[in-house]
Amino acid sequence: MDVRAVGATRASSNVGRAIEVSSSNRSREMALMPTPIPIESGFDRLIGELMHLELSHQKLRRSQYNPSFPPPQSLEWCLLGPSRMGIDFGEMPITFPPHQPPIPFVTMEDRLRYRIDFPADPDYVPPSTFKMWITVDLVYTIEWLKTLPFLHRLSDYEKIRLVSNVTQAVAYLTVAFDSFSERNSDVTIMPDGTVLFQGNQLRENSVEHNKWFGIISRLKELRVDKREYVLIKTIMACDPGE
Repeated sequence: MDVRAVGATRASSNVGRAIEVSSSNRSREMALMPTPIPIESGFDRLIGELMHLELSHQKLRRSQYNPSFPPPQSLEWCLLGPSRMGIDFGEMPITFPPHQPPIPFVTMEDRLRYRIDFPADPDYVPPSTFKMWITVDLVYTIEWLKTLPFLHRLSDYEKIRLVSNVTQAVAYLTVAFDSFSERNSDVTIMPDGTVLFQGNQLRENSVEHNKWFGIISRLKELRVDKREYVLIKTIMACDPGE
């Protein structure tokens, strides 16, 4: 018997078994590895979640939850507890014509410029269904912000700084897109039909004009769809300011 031939045969057999074991181990490792999720699927899922949050935000705006009565005490009060967007408050009753503010809304800039006093009527009590939209939309927006996961990783101080910086801008965008997409309007319209400004009342006040007219005009010009809008809104919510 050729000893060298036997040794070569055994060595070849050992190598073959080693290759089989190695292949088997690799197969097990590959079986244990999770299947990677395509980037496109991740984006679609993210946008789907953001669109669901947007529906909940608009549902809250149209609900009976009315933080005007009583008014929120502070920003800290608004940040307490989980978001109220998950609560079913029921649809708010729609009156026709819509409730009007107890006094005509005049911007602070115009009041100072033209020295317009604040009329006072101590006997006036607005109905419980009346919403002071300039205030309550800020509260609704904070409830939306509280659903974003990253907010809960911030300290209380960081939350207050962030919410103080982004809430108003996000609220204006929310109102503008809803008016533009749902009502095909050139001016912001609140869910109960209230229109704060009409015509050329703000022609001399470019800042206020842009809030109530300019955002919608820009959305139309860029043809922003709902998927793009929810992404813009979320990006705006991540701006910490200075």
